[in-house]
Amino acid sequence: MSIRAVGRKYNIPEVTLRHKLSGYHSMDGKHGPKPLLSNAEEEILVNYIKGACRHAHPVTKKNVLSAVERILQEAEHGYERKRPPSFTGNTPKQKWWTLFLKRHPTLSFRTPEALTSARKNVSVRKIKEWFTNAHDYFSEINALDALQDPARNFNIDESGFCLSPIHGKVVVPKGEKHVFEENSIHHKQNLTVLGCICADGSLPPPMTIYPRKRASANIIEKFPVGYEFTVGKSEKGYITYETLFEYLCNSFHDWINAHNVKRPVIVWTDWHET
Repeated sequence: MSIRAVGRKYNIPEVTLRHKLSGYHSMDGKHGPKPLLSNAEEEILVNYIKGACRHAHPVTKKNVLSAVERILQEAEHGYERKRPPSFTGNTPKQKWWTLFLKRHPTLSFRTPEALTSARKNVSVRKIKEWFTNAHDYFSEINALDALQDPARNFNIDESGFCLSPIHGKVVVPKGEKHVFEENSIHHKQNLTVLGCICADGSLPPPMTIYPRKRASANIIEKFPVGYEFTVGKSEKGYITYETLFEYLCNSFHDWINAHNVKRPVIVWTDWHET
C-alpha cells in the first residue's frame, strides 16, 4: 500500500507520514515543548520512587520535586537548558507534577500505612522459628494442655488514636495493594484502646486509656449502658506498665474468674516495653 493510500485510509496527512519515515520528525514525537528532563532522567526518577516504596520508605511529592532540582543542578549537558514558566530556580511546580504523573501512569499518589521495621523484615524462617520456640517453652513448663485449649488462649493488642493526626500522600507504583511507611513512636497526646479476645471467640472487656491523671465521671457516664469496659489513664494516653498491670489484675482477672476459665491461661501480645 502506498503512503498516499495509507494516509487516506487512516486520515493522516501524507506529508506527516513522509516526514516520519524520512526521520525529519521522530516517530514518537509529541505536540508542545519537550519535557525538561530526558527520558533517561525520568526513568531514573521513576526507579528511585519504586525502589523507595519497596524498602518501606516511600517518597513524597516534595521529595520528588527536590530530586528533580538536584538532577538539573548536577546534570552535565554542555549547554544551558531553557526553563519553562512552570520552573523557578530549577524547582518544578504543579503543572510539571501533573504532567509527570500523566507521562508515567504506573505511578499513583497514596497515603501509606505505618509499618515497624520488625514487621518489614519478617520472613518465613523467622515465623517457623518463633512457633518452634513457643512450643518448646510451653513443653518445658508443662503447659502444653493450656496451649492446646482455645478457651485458655487470649490475645491482647492496643490501638492508638492520635487526637491530632497528620496525614500525607506519597508517590508509589500504581497497583500496590499496601503502601507502608517505616515509622517511629511520636510523643503526642493519644487515646488508646486495649482489646482482648479469646481463641474460642469470647470477648473479655476492653480498656480505654485516656490522656489524663484521673478518670472523669463524665467519661464513664457516656459509655453505653450494659457495656463491659474498663477505663484507664496515663499522662499522654499511651499504654503504660501501670495501666497494663491494672487491666490484667483487675478487669481481666475478674472476667476469667466469672467465666470459670481453667488456670493457667496464656496471654499473647506483641513486643512492648510495658
